[in-house]
Formats: sequence, C-alpha cells, structure tokens
Amino acid sequence: MDTILALSDPRVADYRDLKDTERCLRQGLFVVEGRILVRRLLQSGRFRVRSLLVTEPALEGLRDLLDSRAGGPRLLLATEAIVRGIVGYTFHRGCLAVGERGVEPAAGALIEAPGPRLLLALENLADPDNVGGIFRNARAFGAHAVLLSPGCADPLYRKAIRVSMGGSLAMPFARLGDWPAGLG
Repeated sequence: MDTILALSDPRVADYRDLKDTERCLRQGLFVVEGRILVRRLLQSGRFRVRSLLVTEPALEGLRDLLDSRAGGPRLLLATEAIVRGIVGYTFHRGCLAVGERGVEPAAGALIEAPGPRLLLALENLADPDNVGGIFRNARAFGAHAVLLSPGCADPLYRKAIRVSMGGSLAMPFARLGDWPAGLG
C-alpha cells in the first residue's frame, strides 16, 4: 500500500482529469466511483483493476475483498482532502478504482452464442445516463448482453457505470460496426 501525501504524486496520474473521457479511452482505462461500485468491480472479475485510490474508511470497507485476493490492485491511500484535490469533486466518497478495458467481446460471439438468449440492441443512445439506466434494467430482466451502435455512449464512462449500479461492469457488451446489418 502506498500513502499519497501530495496532489502532484505521479502514482495518482490515472485519477487526474477524470472529465477527459477521451484520455481514458486512449489509455484503455475506465474509472469507477464509490464503495458499492468499486466492490462490484472487484467482485466481477471481468476487468483487471489497476489501482484503488481510497481513504482509510473506504479501505476498511473493502478489506474483506482485498485480503482474499493475491496480487490484487495497487492500493493508494490518501486523506479525503487529498483525494478531492486530485479528482476535483467529492461524489466518490473517498473510493475510486481504475480498471483496464481489455478486449471487448466480438459482437458476433454474443449474437451467435448457443441457446436462447435475451440481447438488447441500442441505437445511437448518446446520453451516458440513459445507457447506464438501460444496463441496470437489462441486468434486472436477465438479459445476456447488450449490442451498441457506433453512436452509443460508452458503457464504461464513469456516469454510465454509476447509473447502471455496476450493471455495465457485469453485463457483456460489444460495439457493432456494421449497424444494423450486423445484427443478423
């Protein structure tokens, strides 16, 4: 565990400029905010978690998960004031994580998976709040995956993750470049 004492510490570079979504996309990263969603990210196993930036109370709330994981994410411990200074806002409640996007599943694999499946297709849904809400509902109704047209908002944008209550962390999704013909 690393203790962060200064806003300029290079170990927290991933947490700066969180509103710059293009930077996160270019680097293949996404950010999760808040204890509940960070817990869901850690439990999902779907994405590699690069690091956690937490306050002491947030760390205690995650300790059960972190203690059970060998070789877990890098832990960056800071005061609430330091965390707020790094990220520039307070919604996170002293708990943030940076995940690595990895490779999206191929849309064809999601479409052609064997057995009966419930798939959702989103066309040009550009608002991350709406995308997050649909992922939350899709998970509640037992959907297996979500297919996105090229114009859809990023399901791993921090606001979409928050509105989805972590649904976009658990539900497989893929962008379909050949829209709508690629739907089959």
